[in-house]
Amino acid sequence: MDFTGTGLDGKAAEHLLDEVGISTSKSTIPNDPNPPYKPSGLRVGMPAMTTRGFQETETKRLATLIDQTLRSGGDETILKNLRAEVKEMALQFPVPSV
Repeated sequence: MDFTGTGLDGKAAEHLLDEVGISTSKSTIPNDPNPPYKPSGLRVGMPAMTTRGFQETETKRLATLIDQTLRSGGDETILKNLRAEVKEMALQFPVPSV
């Protein structure tokens, strides 16, 4: 994801998503105007989602949760509700055991 011109950066987005239990990683983008410690991009691990059994419906739902989190402005009430939804989804699609 490229946050150039949005008021967010990859580091801030990563932190917000961590708050609700969605793991991502900040990442530089091509010709990134920001320094490496505060990059403009964010990487979402699609292989991790498919390993857990996510299909199109779950992927769309997760995209909505990501969008709502990033638009929350850090509002703790909103984040609390989103955290509960993420937890419920994660419990429905546990990480496969070895």
